[in-house]
Amino acid sequence: MIHDSMCTKAIHLWIRILPMIVISIPFMFTISEIFVHPYLNYVELADLSFYMKIFDMIILGYIFKSTIVSLIKGANIKLLYVPAAFALLWLGQYSLMINYFDNDSIPFIGSLVARLAGLALFVYAIHYAMSGGVRSEMEIEARKKT
Repeated sequence: MIHDSMCTKAIHLWIRILPMIVISIPFMFTISEIFVHPYLNYVELADLSFYMKIFDMIILGYIFKSTIVSLIKGANIKLLYVPAAFALLWLGQYSLMINYFDNDSIPFIGSLVARLAGLALFVYAIHYAMSGGVRSEMEIEARKKT
């Protein structure tokens, strides 16, 4: 009994700390890189930007997978705009990675369009959720006892 309580407390603590660690990794890595090499070398800065894009893609992919699984299990079709927005943000990061290699304007413009479309989907999903559309669909009717 005590062991189970300690395990659940440890899991809840880990769930609270993990997002802070994941969010702080890019900041800590960038700041440590600046302190180790105080002069700004464009090549190293571009490489750091490339690694941050990969990190962003990994995090966005994980969030996409988590949100789509939970929304499909919950059978909430209207809120599938949220994973679509994360997919568009991932596509924007992918376009920026392509731009890193060929330095063309088309992937850069595609990245801007994908990120703006993702943000627009977020705004629409938030508006839909706040307008009461989600609450009315999420209400569950009580079963009648027979």
